[in-house]
Amino acid sequence: MRFTIHTIETAPPAARADLQAARKAIRVVPNLLGVGAEAPIALKACTGNASLAA
Repeated sequence: MRFTIHTIETAPPAARADLQAARKAIRVVPNLLGVGAEAPIALKACTGNASLAA
């Protein structure tokens, strides 16, 4: 199975803000987050940006 490693430019719009936050915090977008961008809600859960109470 092959996974797409997204950049900020190639990520779905719903995932771009989280990838930008990662780049701002650690100056790089890790591949794990790039792959997670394929499922923005999962990416939010991994980065701690999810509002699970909503």
